Amino acid sequence: MYLDDASLTSEFHDIATAVLDADLPEYDQWFYSYCGRLRSSDGAAEYVRHVLDLLNLAERDVRGARVLDAGCGFGMTTLLCGLLGAAEAHGIDVHQGMLDTARAYLPLLPANLAARVGVTRGDVSCMPCPAESYDVVLSIEAVSHYLFVEKFLAEAWRVLKPGGVLIVSDGNNGLNPLVRRRAYHMWEAFEKGPVGAHLAGHTAQCYREMRREFIDQHFPGLTEAEASALTEHTFAMTFDEVREACERYVSDGLMPGRTFRRGVPAIDPAGAAIERLFDPNALGDEMAKRGFEVRVVGYWGGASGRPALRIANRILTRLSPVTIYSARAFRTVAVKP
Repeated sequence: MYLDDASLTSEFHDIATAVLDADLPEYDQWFYSYCGRLRSSDGAAEYVRHVLDLLNLAERDVRGARVLDAGCGFGMTTLLCGLLGAAEAHGIDVHQGMLDTARAYLPLLPANLAARVGVTRGDVSCMPCPAESYDVVLSIEAVSHYLFVEKFLAEAWRVLKPGGVLIVSDGNNGLNPLVRRRAYHMWEAFEKGPVGAHLAGHTAQCYREMRREFIDQHFPGLTEAEASALTEHTFAMTFDEVREACERYVSDGLMPGRTFRRGVPAIDPAGAAIERLFDPNALGDEMAKRGFEVRVVGYWGGASGRPALRIANRILTRLSPVTIYSARAFRTVAVKP
């Protein structure tokens, strides 16, 4: 079991602060809104505790292990796994700005850490990794953004060594009615706008406007009415799918027919979901179908370190078959036999 380690937290805090303070020109604009809290000792301690709690739940020590962080974002969890002693901690993400940020700060890390930490641009549904090459695959607050969750599960199985573990943690428990309501509101805001609205830590874009700009740019021969109709009927499509739908309309006159419906996740046309909801038990069943030995639990908090909340979370976790409906977040531990 990992215990709260003041020296580990202090080292992580010092490194994160140095990285953030460097303010390199390659840094993505979202780096500070996503990771700025790590400048505070409390923020760093909460981040470390969150990761250690996940590893304790999975009963895994990453010292000497090869760890893959699927949907690594700015790479801070990847970095922390390196500090925990992973032989290799590697992150994969599709967002170029996040990867450019991580690559820019890697030379600022201590040499013995930088040698074991790296990031690669890649899709988690088709990971650029050899089979049976990792001991641990992490998906922390990332699975709700994957376009193809079932393909990710297949890839996680492929890249894990026998006895390896997939750990998924996400704050979108679709069994909780309050979480569902928040997600439905967010999906509508991201589809319809207005741009700039702040929702649950996100700044809304307008995916409908993004699709319209794409259609206008690539299919200038369409009438205003045709372009407007195609914009409305390509809901939750990526740019590649929008292109195919428009080409089909131009050649055959077929309207795609996929319009906004409340309760259907909005999709960034650039290729990511926005806070997809999950039935954690159904996700666990999907993992089990692939051969994983699975444990599914709810998560009510505790990374802040408050003793009462940590005790309550432990009790509620043990009762997860009954209590998971009240949890905002969920965690799954899936072991490849």
